[in-house]
Amino acid sequence: FSRGMNATPSAGDFVVDTADKRRKLQSFDAKLKKFCYGEALDDALQTRNPVVVAAVLEELGRRQGLTAALSNRDDESLDPILAFTSKYINKQRYTPLLIGVANKLIDLYEGNVGESNDIDDRFLKLKRQISDEVRVQKGLLLLSGELDGLVTSVAMSEDRFSDE
Repeated sequence: FSRGMNATPSAGDFVVDTADKRRKLQSFDAKLKKFCYGEALDDALQTRNPVVVAAVLEELGRRQGLTAALSNRDDESLDPILAFTSKYINKQRYTPLLIGVANKLIDLYEGNVGESNDIDDRFLKLKRQISDEVRVQKGLLLLSGELDGLVTSVAMSEDRFSDE
């Protein structure tokens, strides 16, 4: 059994359609393929889909292109990145990724503080979000410690009653 591509199928043969086999890449995927990292991030942000943006940010980090994608931005192009970061940094799914992005943004733009009120406001909002999350985490740690003490004392009292 051997057929070439030009052989005609028999009446009972199953034919696989190969005409539309190539899938069109999303715009951000095409830009990543061309190593246009900043444009790829901008296209991902325009989708307004946090899963897509996070995937592009992860890919940029994997390719060592996060600095290139985040640097040399003006107020207009920096604003959506800061807005996304401050909106999703408290979401557990995105926190580890966005902490790295926030650190990179601070490193890149710390010298530009005071030049734009809008960007300064975005950085302040990001700071508030992080401060709120730290406060919540500290409260949860305190509660966890109190619960551990309570559980231990209950277990000890149960052991004491079972011995008697």
